[in-house]
Amino acid sequence: MAGKVMLFDAETGKRVKVPHNHIQWVHKLLKLKDFVLQQCLFGLHLINESTKKGIAIVESEKTALMMSLFLPNYIWMATGGKGNFNKKMLLPIKGYTILVYPDKSEFSDWNKIALELQKEGFKIKCSQYIEDKNVPDGTDLADIYLESRTNNNPVKVQKQLTKTEIEVSRLAKINPEIINLIRTFDLLDNEHNGINVF
Repeated sequence: MAGKVMLFDAETGKRVKVPHNHIQWVHKLLKLKDFVLQQCLFGLHLINESTKKGIAIVESEKTALMMSLFLPNYIWMATGGKGNFNKKMLLPIKGYTILVYPDKSEFSDWNKIALELQKEGFKIKCSQYIEDKNVPDGTDLADIYLESRTNNNPVKVQKQLTKTEIEVSRLAKINPEIINLIRTFDLLDNEHNGINVF
């Protein structure tokens, strides 16, 4: 078991990064010898609570917590760092439908990894939602939600749907049982990708 300690500005809610990143690990603060740090996705324990929800992944633990309040229809997890978005971290959730929201300017890197994971059987999709917004690099989903609430203009995140998902959505309006069929039999589209049905 491990603990991560971070300093946040009480006024802005953003992490303090000046004059340096204020991130520390509990085992270092306690000077535990021979401690072996093995990170997992922040929120990984939540998969024990539900198998019916899709999983949404962001970089920051703070963002995962906040988004779990804004959009509770997903199980929200965080990598805890942009470099932690990798196969090893995602292996425990391979059987789930996964949607990832990289911070602004990270889409290209995360999408490349997501496409590789799809080839290995992951049902994963990388959202370009933040990348398409005119916001500073490093902006994350929680920043966009908080800004919209401050301006009394709530944001609705539109996930990118494939042609198959658009057709499934249309058919589900006629017969909602199609969603149960897709979930029950873990159906794939013509390109052997998972079909997101949230």
